[in-house]
Amino acid sequence: MTGTARARLGAAAGLAVLAVLLWRLGTGAFMDGLRAVDGRTLLAACAAGVLRVVVHHRDLLALPAPRSAEAAT
Repeated sequence: MTGTARARLGAAAGLAVLAVLLWRLGTGAFMDGLRAVDGRTLLAACAAGVLRVVVHHRDLLALPAPRSAEAAT
């Protein structure tokens, strides 16, 4: 499976999960969940996402490898 197809499949699966949750729980529970998210929680989620990109996609960002990885090669 190509990277593009995998990304599209992942996005479609995520939308399908949200659609099923909205269908089974209704929009009230979904909106209550969105209202429960405060600024600090949103900031923590964004920081976790940025950290994941930096750690797992280091080659795409052209960042140097950690010293332990250089010693192993």
